[in-house]
Amino acid sequence: MKTIRSKASYLPNNLKFIANNNGIIGENDINQISAILLEAQWLVIGIGFYLGCPFAIPIDPKHRLSVPKYNPARTYTPDGSCGLGGNYMAIYPIESPGGYQLFGRTIQTWSTFGTIGYPFTNYQPWLLNMFDIIQFQSVTELELQNLRRLAFAGKYQYQITDSILNINNIKQLEDIVDEDLLSFKQKQCIAQKTMQQIETLLLKEIDSNNDNYNELSNDSQQQNLQELDDNHKIIYAMVGGVIQSISVHIDDKIIVDQTILCTIQAMKTEITITSDCNGTLCHIYIEPNQLINAGDPLFIIKLDQ
Repeated sequence: MKTIRSKASYLPNNLKFIANNNGIIGENDINQISAILLEAQWLVIGIGFYLGCPFAIPIDPKHRLSVPKYNPARTYTPDGSCGLGGNYMAIYPIESPGGYQLFGRTIQTWSTFGTIGYPFTNYQPWLLNMFDIIQFQSVTELELQNLRRLAFAGKYQYQITDSILNINNIKQLEDIVDEDLLSFKQKQCIAQKTMQQIETLLLKEIDSNNDNYNELSNDSQQQNLQELDDNHKIIYAMVGGVIQSISVHIDDKIIVDQTILCTIQAMKTEITITSDCNGTLCHIYIEPNQLINAGDPLFIIKLDQ
């Protein structure tokens, strides 16, 4: 999974992190956590914040997993992705940024113009409503691809049944305190403290690496900046963020407003940096995954005469 962090407690496998963060550890951890996610009945308690995105929580407290969100968020999440943030589950209606820990993918829950047939309409292009109950089924990747094609073409028959939501039954589940639930909560609490300690150490390591890199690069920057003449142009960062990718090399020909120099990730957004002059690239200050601030020098271009 490509991210603006090369190291995080939730990388490289979100599903394994969900298991470990809830006290499920061992060779069978992913199978165990998958069984909980499939067994759970998810009660929709919110629709929003965009395009009918459903937020749901398991009815049974023993199914209520808990995880922190990405820090920082992803800039890309496929539509239909299912993820957890805190105790809540969300289904991403379209491709978008996001921070929930991903555990699977499902069929479409959004039709932009409501034209792919039942249950979507032009006045309700979203699938789920408040107090709907969701239960997932396990399929292979190939099966899911075929189901999504059918849904996109309006040929998939969504499995929807009418039922009565009994609040008293839900309250009874909430009031039951048994040994299994207490044991689950205790393991969950211990595991979350452990994972938080790991995450704290990883963040300190990232900060330390960036401080060391910036200290070394600042000396180089000052020397290069002092040696510049009118035949050279510095390209500065417009915003702070993380360098996602660098698209050029030393001695590359640079064309004004056309050559993409690099891409910065900032606040769930990808920002491409181009040049406001023609010339030849002669110096690169940055490297991928480096944290930068607004106003930092990125490149030096030798101007065409």
